[in-house]
Amino acid sequence: MTEDDRRSERARALLETCGLAVEGMGPEEAVRRADEIAEAAAAYAGRRGEADAGVFDEHLAAEFELRDIDRTMGTMAPDPYLNHVPVMTGGRGAAEVRRFYEGHFIPRWPADTAATPISRTTGEGQLVDELVMSFTHDIEMDFMLPGVPPSGRPVRLPVVAVVGVSDGRITHEHISWDQASALVQVGALDAKGLPVTGAGQAAKLLDRSLPPNALIPGWAGRSPSPAGGPRPASPRGRARPGRPGRAGAWAPWARGRAARRARARAACGRARRTRAPPPRRRAGG
Repeated sequence: MTEDDRRSERARALLETCGLAVEGMGPEEAVRRADEIAEAAAAYAGRRGEADAGVFDEHLAAEFELRDIDRTMGTMAPDPYLNHVPVMTGGRGAAEVRRFYEGHFIPRWPADTAATPISRTTGEGQLVDELVMSFTHDIEMDFMLPGVPPSGRPVRLPVVAVVGVSDGRITHEHISWDQASALVQVGALDAKGLPVTGAGQAAKLLDRSLPPNALIPGWAGRSPSPAGGPRPASPRGRARPGRPGRAGAWAPWARGRAARRARARAACGRARRTRAPPPRRRAGG
């Protein structure tokens, strides 16, 4: 089945849900009428997702292009909340958020900072942005790297922003990135022997053709198993998920089940030992 066929089926299903007759209707007509219904539904809903994205775009422009604290705060709700998750910097309430933006965020981004958008997901009251931030670490960035002096090194870092919006204003921002990657790139952490990555993390996000699993020992020289082939046997002493009493991904749950069973058996045993003997039957009874 082609993508056009699948789209036609979805269109017919939508028309039937709306109570419209689809018998004898051609695929192109079904898709056209379904698109009209979808557009009308989006207009009726007020396109809240797009409105949410618009106010966040204004917010980003005020922060990174204009570097204007008043316009930045003008995009936010009266009682905003900001949290940079890896290092827990930010603020609660307008006064604290303004102080943070004015002294520790807006003027602390390097002059060559650039953002490359990867994806955006919008919904009613919330949006999620995925992007790559690029900059040269040539000034102190205490909102991201507190206590780390400028290194002069280039940094490329994947960032995810979860943004709440209400009545056209930003209510909260939860900003996340891989702090280990940031520390590796500025020279504050040695990646040798650790399962962490530097700028390659952003490169892989921007280019899907780059090979995966570089940190898995032996992956590069290992031949892929045929589809549906037998699974390799677990080495002796290694965990097998779901088996009680062995370390592994499911061991906490497995041990919990085993412990509950053991307690139940012990309780049953005590009950049998302490149970009063049945009354003796009288002769002739």
